[in-house]
Amino acid sequence: MYRDVFYLTARPRKDVRLAGGRVRALQHPKALRARGAEAFGIETRERAKAAAAFEKALQLAEAERAINPRQPDVVAEIADSASMLGRRETALDAIRAVERMDTSDAADQFMIAGAYEQLGERALALKWLGRALANGYDWRRVESSPSFAALRKDPRFAGLVTKFAR
Repeated sequence: MYRDVFYLTARPRKDVRLAGGRVRALQHPKALRARGAEAFGIETRERAKAAAAFEKALQLAEAERAINPRQPDVVAEIADSASMLGRRETALDAIRAVERMDTSDAADQFMIAGAYEQLGERALALKWLGRALANGYDWRRVESSPSFAALRKDPRFAGLVTKFAR
């Protein structure tokens, strides 16, 4: 696995041709999240440095979406990356696409919640976070996610944790 390139696919793929004719290994987005974003140069404390990584993730996810637009995990990643870059309309378009796909995958729902929170849509972030938790997303990961630091101060968040904490 090349640490400078990460990519999102619904199914693990062996390679993809990138700009300049280079071919790089791909990894499923859930595996990327399991390894931690810091392995890819994305840290909350270093948003300026992370912008290039989010831009790359967005470009690659959009390329994958062009091949197969029916992958909710890829479209959710577009929403997440676009929201982190402040591209509100791109993020909202991707979120609407995921909503039409009616995904029941907790990781996808968590990404949509994060995108909504980043866009300042707290009620919708809580709604999607509730869905993710109801579908088995680990509430401890939510509690430790820097993306939800402000949301954790909301009294409605405490209600979610109480409901799903085991």
